[in-house]
Amino acid sequence: MKIFRLWLLVAALVSVQQTVWGQQFALEHTYSKPITRIKLINGEEKYCQYDYPLTSKEVNIYNANHTLRKTITLSPPEGYSPLTIQSITQTTINSDTLLEIMYHCLDSAYIGTSSILKYRLIIANENGDSLFETAGINSKIDTTDGLAAKLFVYSSSVLAPTATVYDLPSLNYEAQYNNYYIKRKKLNLFGEKYFTNDYSTAIPTALIYNADHSLWKTITLVPPNNSYTINPWTFTISDNEFNADSLIEIACAYTNTTTNINGAKIANELGATLWSYDYGQIPITIKDGATQKIMTLGYNASTGEYTNSHFYNLSDFMFDHLIQGIVKPIYSPNVGLKYSVFNSTAKKITFYNPSDYSIWKNVNLPVPAGQYLNYGTGFEPKVNIGVLNSSNNAEILYSYYNNNTYIHTIRIINDNGVELFKTDSTYFASISNENSLTTKILTSGNAKYQVFGIDTTLTTTKSSISLSDKIDLYPSPAQTYLTLSNPENIALQSLKVMSATGATIQALVPTSTKINVSHLPTGTYFLVGQTTKGQVIRKTFIKE
Repeated sequence: MKIFRLWLLVAALVSVQQTVWGQQFALEHTYSKPITRIKLINGEEKYCQYDYPLTSKEVNIYNANHTLRKTITLSPPEGYSPLTIQSITQTTINSDTLLEIMYHCLDSAYIGTSSILKYRLIIANENGDSLFETAGINSKIDTTDGLAAKLFVYSSSVLAPTATVYDLPSLNYEAQYNNYYIKRKKLNLFGEKYFTNDYSTAIPTALIYNADHSLWKTITLVPPNNSYTINPWTFTISDNEFNADSLIEIACAYTNTTTNINGAKIANELGATLWSYDYGQIPITIKDGATQKIMTLGYNASTGEYTNSHFYNLSDFMFDHLIQGIVKPIYSPNVGLKYSVFNSTAKKITFYNPSDYSIWKNVNLPVPAGQYLNYGTGFEPKVNIGVLNSSNNAEILYSYYNNNTYIHTIRIINDNGVELFKTDSTYFASISNENSLTTKILTSGNAKYQVFGIDTTLTTTKSSISLSDKIDLYPSPAQTYLTLSNPENIALQSLKVMSATGATIQALVPTSTKINVSHLPTGTYFLVGQTTKGQVIRKTFIKE
């Protein structure tokens, strides 16, 4: 409760040309179909809307203000039906300014049958002109590690799977690999490489190729002993990521054939083991100033799940610390590196300092009685620091649902418990700020797809003053009534109660001193007033 009272005082600050701490979001637009957000080369923001599957064969492009810019009709080959949009770009495929739509289609004769399906990849511009076409069930534009863009196309053949690489923007054929699992990486010492595995050999072998696709190295993936088998699909390569020499390092997973428990190891190209753990996943390196660690997730044999995080010193591979829970490293320019751990049972997220593993902050995730916290795949809480505003606060996006109606509620709170955003009757939400676009919140579910933007009614560009010592609002949290204290009789021309999403809940008489809040649902609200001089005051209160 002390935290809420402290926030109540701070939130009354009025600023010039600046969004206040705890900025809120208001609904901009509701779409009836899924959308993606893109940025054109001239900086313009666009929204792309289309069906899944693409039964209408139409892609609608909307402007930043959500007015329709253009409807693009797809023209798949005769006998094929469009299925999925893979990407919408502008200058990736060629240098003109027309939008490029990459989509997959399926031979109509095979729809609804159990036969081997026939898929094709089509790339067309917004005028309907075909730019590229080939067989393929899936594709991606690869820019791993900032490397030049390449187009990967994956065949639909089960018996002879292939991955074909094309140059961009020329779309010239470069190479074809004989399995799907081709990966790309920029090594610190040796530059661009492609790597995959040779699963036809008795002992799995890593195949590493140069940028021109010529074979560079063949490295055998050796298990710890005869009790283990290597998982040939799960490995990655590096050069001086784990130590300073120039030998290639292979991080791979293996399985105990008796216990069926997975482990992981790091070895160099000569076969020397640098690190291994029989109950872990392939580790990641964490490098941030003095923090130089290896982290792996630990397997709990009794529960059959990964339940803790193990840290090792990168300098000598010695064990350093264990944190209960699955650690997700998170970085912010304002506060540096932190470790976050979500505890679904306790309904909280704990942040740790990486230097000594001390707790930085604990944040509870409030869930109303009769509601259930979402934490399954795709519903895990998402954590940021200082993304929705420029503060040092952690921001947590999470959701809960009613087990009877299955109505989902999505909330964003900061680490002081202040609600920044809330919406009902949806399933998923994401914070969108790709390519330096203005931060928006996109939600989807229940046959609606919504865009929320920063609510400009909760910011001010008027003259700057601080009213924190002149206006007071109490108690907070409140159950029935709030008292507004205005001892200096600051003249208000408007006064209203607003929700956390920026909607006006109630217009009040500007001279009100007693405000009835008994009818409000539990949550965080704003009392927003404007003085006769055009200054805006803002007070936050909690309704119990």
